[in-house]
Amino acid sequence: MAGPLKEITPRDFYLAVTGSLGDLKPRGRVPLPVPAGFLHYARLDEDEELWVFARDAARVRYRFYDSVYEVPVPPLVTAARVSAGGRCGAVHIVAVRERDLGCLGPSTPVYAYPYAHAGWNGLVCWGDYRVPAVRNPRQLETLPSQFLSMEANHDLAGNVAVKMDIRQLLEAVQGKDRFPEEWLVKTGTLGRWLVSLGSPLDSGVLEEKSSA
Repeated sequence: MAGPLKEITPRDFYLAVTGSLGDLKPRGRVPLPVPAGFLHYARLDEDEELWVFARDAARVRYRFYDSVYEVPVPPLVTAARVSAGGRCGAVHIVAVRERDLGCLGPSTPVYAYPYAHAGWNGLVCWGDYRVPAVRNPRQLETLPSQFLSMEANHDLAGNVAVKMDIRQLLEAVQGKDRFPEEWLVKTGTLGRWLVSLGSPLDSGVLEEKSSA
């Protein structure tokens, strides 16, 4: 029988994760504490940082105009640019498969976010919403929740492998525990995606590797 879960500090978590991610190791000294699900950090220049972290699959209340749905959201990887003054710049969100969540690396497939308000490469459209200033890296953990809590419309919707509009999609997955992985649309690999966002990863990251 499994014993009780052990609580670890953000520093311990950071060391454990960065010791197993190979080419996703941080580029630059990482400010602590790191966000939960931390994957990668890069200082892009003197005034801007890139933070990358993952969150598990979940079921959320999703507002679409005047309707509310209980829908599953696949595991997400978020990449956020943060300026020296704490302003959160471009935020990108992509999906990954649950089977890959525990072993994310450069060759891990990434998929388009399946609902609305995120483009093909994951760029989030916040509309009129203003993301609060980031005073502590742990605040970044709330970005996916802020994104998912916004009222959605048809903007940047339809990034799925089935012929459904956004409302039909929401009705099809209403009440389900898992988002159908066969409906996700692959857009590349985690390594290629991070390089496209400006992360100075090693060139070896661009080499495709086999993935289950």
